[in-house]
Amino acid sequence: MKKYVYLLAFLTLISVSSTISAAVLGTINLQDYEDFSHDSVGNTLAIKAEWDDSSGDDLISSCTFYLFNKKGTQKISVNFDTAIGYEDIDILYFEKNWAIIELSGDEDKVFSVKITKKTVVTLGEILTDEFHYRFTSGKNIVSYINSGRTCQLYNQKLEKVGSAESLIGRPHSLNDGNYFYCEDANKIQIYKVKKGFEKIIDEAGDYKEINEQKRICCIENNDYHKICKY
Repeated sequence: MKKYVYLLAFLTLISVSSTISAAVLGTINLQDYEDFSHDSVGNTLAIKAEWDDSSGDDLISSCTFYLFNKKGTQKISVNFDTAIGYEDIDILYFEKNWAIIELSGDEDKVFSVKITKKTVVTLGEILTDEFHYRFTSGKNIVSYINSGRTCQLYNQKLEKVGSAESLIGRPHSLNDGNYFYCEDANKIQIYKVKKGFEKIIDEAGDYKEINEQKRICCIENNDYHKICKY
């Protein structure tokens, strides 16, 4: 009887171990990379760079983009020579073959790039004085400049889409970037993002999420709760 108990426990352990292992799709060692980002389907963009400090400026001398699939298999390795001469590099956004990259140096810039099997194509570039990345809305980008509380929509080429909007606070993405809310003191505003920004809710209170997928929220003002659909 004891042998059967041991055997059952052993088989159960094997079953649990197999189940846990099966849940892991892939593994990537990212220790030697400067920055990385995972997209919504499990692809990984990783950046490897080298610096040259012979002149005392410690500037990037080489930069390579590596693209891995969800199984951890490297699919693409391409140079990003635009980074050469800058001090630092960061990934602001990555999805499939599109990335938004920030390069820091004498002039801090943001680059929108497309990653192909052979090269990195620059779709557009802009100074960070004019552009602060917040989130994407489909193939467009929402940018927010803190000093003027100005919000502007850009396309993948970093060209302006629609008119700028003065907000009461920093925009927070809703519904995969199709909407956003901003707040200041005891006021909430919700905007729809399409070919610019359309204000659809302007109420006193605090934003409370109910069902983000179905675009239902609560704006709580003391004891009064307004159930809204944006």
